[in-house]
Amino acid sequence: MSDPELEEDLRRLRESYRRKLPELLRTLEERVRVARVREGASELREAARQLAHQLKGTSGCHGLHEPSAAFERIEELLAAEPPAAWSEIERELECARTALA
Repeated sequence: MSDPELEEDLRRLRESYRRKLPELLRTLEERVRVARVREGASELREAARQLAHQLKGTSGCHGLHEPSAAFERIEELLAAEPPAAWSEIERELECARTALA
């Protein structure tokens, strides 16, 4: 495969991921919402933290640095015992939404 073909394949992968990311963000938002409502359920918070971790890595690999930084902060906030301020998590979710708009 020549370099132009490789570049085109990578461009397609990035675009495909960029199209999927808003839905993944909505999934994270829902997990955060459920974890917040059921605050004592650490497994729900952990599920949200794991998704934030995954999104941090994959978005960073695809060159989406602003959302990646927001997902990293969300991961850190969810890992705190007890969870850090939910309002901070909401602000980071908003940062990710804005970066993807």
